[in-house]
Amino acid sequence: MTSVAVAAPSPSAPQASRTASDPDDPLSGPWSSEALEEAAAPLFKLRRLNGAAAGDGALETRLSATPDAAERARLLTAYGVTLMSEDSDDPIAAAALALPYMKRAVAEGRQGFAADSRMLAMLLSDAARTEFMARGSQTSADAERWLEEAHRIRVARLGPGHIETLSTLTGLADIRSVADGLNEDPARVQAVAALYEPLLGADPVEGTDRQDLTMLFNQWTVFLAGARRPDEACAVLDKMNALSDRLGLDMAYAGYVLGEALSEAGYADRTAPLIDLEASAMALLGARAPTPGKPPRCGR
Repeated sequence: MTSVAVAAPSPSAPQASRTASDPDDPLSGPWSSEALEEAAAPLFKLRRLNGAAAGDGALETRLSATPDAAERARLLTAYGVTLMSEDSDDPIAAAALALPYMKRAVAEGRQGFAADSRMLAMLLSDAARTEFMARGSQTSADAERWLEEAHRIRVARLGPGHIETLSTLTGLADIRSVADGLNEDPARVQAVAALYEPLLGADPVEGTDRQDLTMLFNQWTVFLAGARRPDEACAVLDKMNALSDRLGLDMAYAGYVLGEALSEAGYADRTAPLIDLEASAMALLGARAPTPGKPPRCGR
């Protein structure tokens, strides 16, 4: 999620580069993480002091006094995001609490923003990802449609290789990858894997977005390993190696993540060259692993 990434306790879609002068930038100005936190602060002060009903009631009072639909969408998003950060020890329950507010934010956003707005795309993506966090394999078809709509908007506004655009496809893949009986149906596995293939045409990004892009690729390799397609997962890693200079991918971390996934799936022979003590320690610490002397590759 874009704005949900501010406080959500689980991995989310990458944050797009901020452009303060762009009124349709979903991460700048009043939609920045700091501004959302500030908007929710008085509501959650009441909620902590007097209980959930007090905070919820204060939100409704504020919404009823806010004539602008875009601002109502912002307040609802701020409240939902903060609910998830407040209960980060139980992210599933927290997402379930936040979901009604994120869905209402979509409804307000449809009134407050243009139908092709990046802001609306963000709200759609946030609501879909919140539902997936809350419901997993029971995520609704509506959530998939929200991501499909967000993808259409982002392709038109940003292009197919933009990190925001790509994140909507990986969000769809997340939802479809947990369907019952998926691994027994090769065609369905391939359909999910195809959602990741546009990553190979990703636009270069800057700063921390490079690590976000690495994580999107990691979702692809982990999915393939779990779907018992180790050769395909290792082929993706090879393609990442070829793209790493252009995209600034963290290949040490990517190799470690795939190694762990292959090990969990029972492919020890493919795993050994990908995991070493240094990479393991760095991953556990949440730090960027050092770039190795040679590209990581699976064992044979």
